[in-house]
Amino acid sequence: MVTGLVTAVSALAIGSNAIAVADQPPTAERAPSEATETVAKEVVSTSNAADFWTKERMRRAVPAPMPRPSGGQVSGPEGQENVLPQQSERGSLPRGVSTPQSSTDLRANAVSRAQRWTESGIPASTTGKMFAEGPQGQLYRCSGSVITADNQNTVWTAGHCLHDGNGQFYSNITFVPAYDNGTAPHGEWNASYMVTTTGWAENRDWEYDIAAFAVFPQSSDLEYRVGSQGYRFNAGQEFTDVRVFGYPAAGYQRTDFNGELLWYCRGDTVDASSWNPLNEKVRTDCDMHSGASGGPWIDDMNSNGLGYVIGASSHRQTDPDTGDLINNYFFSSNHGDAAINVYEDASTY
Repeated sequence: MVTGLVTAVSALAIGSNAIAVADQPPTAERAPSEATETVAKEVVSTSNAADFWTKERMRRAVPAPMPRPSGGQVSGPEGQENVLPQQSERGSLPRGVSTPQSSTDLRANAVSRAQRWTESGIPASTTGKMFAEGPQGQLYRCSGSVITADNQNTVWTAGHCLHDGNGQFYSNITFVPAYDNGTAPHGEWNASYMVTTTGWAENRDWEYDIAAFAVFPQSSDLEYRVGSQGYRFNAGQEFTDVRVFGYPAAGYQRTDFNGELLWYCRGDTVDASSWNPLNEKVRTDCDMHSGASGGPWIDDMNSNGLGYVIGASSHRQTDPDTGDLINNYFFSSNHGDAAINVYEDASTY
């Protein structure tokens, strides 16, 4: 075990939601995979990140390195076997402030070429840009989403946005909900506790590219200020009419992304195992790339902008020689047992 990491308690043993899980335990023959277990790191003080992220450093931050599977690469030979029961909870509207809600057209057509999201309120307020400092002082940026939680201060993202996949968490993590071209209408929220999967932390396995972090409360909790998206985990990989949000700095055959604005795609998701039965990643058609990492995949979004997180942007297929993107496919890790365990750990901190 790497110094500074602690093995998190299993979701089967902690938390109010875990009681429901324990009522329907997996059989002894089908225990959750070790790769779905979690590693975590506690942050002692909020002052470091608050002082660290000046406007200039935010401007210089580059997208966190994405996993780079080529068109033919697959995950490890064991694959995933999800055995925990499905788990879900609704999101919440912000409280204590007047936030205009989205008037999104629920009948809109699919959007595989990302478009600007220009409306205020949810989901813009629950989606944000996050910043992190790498082990060698690199300045990184990603996307993330506020997710409903017992602590009311939890952000959902991708594993590679918090951890290098080689034993080290990033530092000075901060989240800026509703970030827009350098502005922070709801402030900057600094991480107090970070969680990812052992599958990502120890093996850099993109099937487990899942993470979450709790933030220090300010004059109120984060959910109170901006609202939260719900979640729906272990519900499979095929969903209809999913929105994908993020702050892309690059894309497939795109030159107009700069990482400063919120964009979205919209469409169905499919099980990526059609070509590999051990591959349980989730796929959609969307041209966003680096910078959009960690952005939420939201299912069943209503007219208030609330829905259920069923994925987080992880990676794309690339040419193994040049690193160039080769298609419009965008992938999320399957949010099964691993997502449940990460959520149970982070949300109750």
